[in-house]
Amino acid sequence: MHRLKILPCRTIIMLEVMLWIVVFGEFVARIRKKRGMTQADLAEKIHVTDKAVSRWERGVGFPDINSLEPLAEALEIGVYELIKSKEGERSSYESSEAVELMRSALEMDKAYRRQERTLSLLIVFTAVLTAALFRLTGRVNLGGAVFMGLLAGGAEAGLYLYGENREDKTGKRIYGAASLLFGAIVLAYICRLLLT
Repeated sequence: MHRLKILPCRTIIMLEVMLWIVVFGEFVARIRKKRGMTQADLAEKIHVTDKAVSRWERGVGFPDINSLEPLAEALEIGVYELIKSKEGERSSYESSEAVELMRSALEMDKAYRRQERTLSLLIVFTAVLTAALFRLTGRVNLGGAVFMGLLAGGAEAGLYLYGENREDKTGKRIYGAASLLFGAIVLAYICRLLLT
């Protein structure tokens, strides 16, 4: 039986943001060429380097939020068209509102990235500390100590994500269950070590 793998919500959002940045870059390049400008011409109009424009067009970088309005003006399109990456796309939003929406989206992306970094550090710290403690008992070989460290890191990750994702009820159940499962395995093994 084939099972469908469900990605966590933040992973899907990050993938969408990365895809959108690539689409945005292709759109900027297409409009720039349509207007007969080189990357250097566009860069000069909005007071950035041509390397910055190149990075945007390749989907490697994204313009500073304060550059969106000047970029839209230089490309002779609206800010909303620029953000949507669709020429002729009109909106009831004012330019400043569209920029504010964009700023909010970028802040969300930064928050998700910060959460990922914090989570990685927590897992590594907890796994190394737990593995070292298990190894110091002298009753566990290196492989067992690393395995217990990873389980403890998984429990820590589950607790962290449980606390961070308050609105996501399904995610909270999954993170809570994973944390309890991994934590129970580690505690059971600690009890086993203490009783033998």
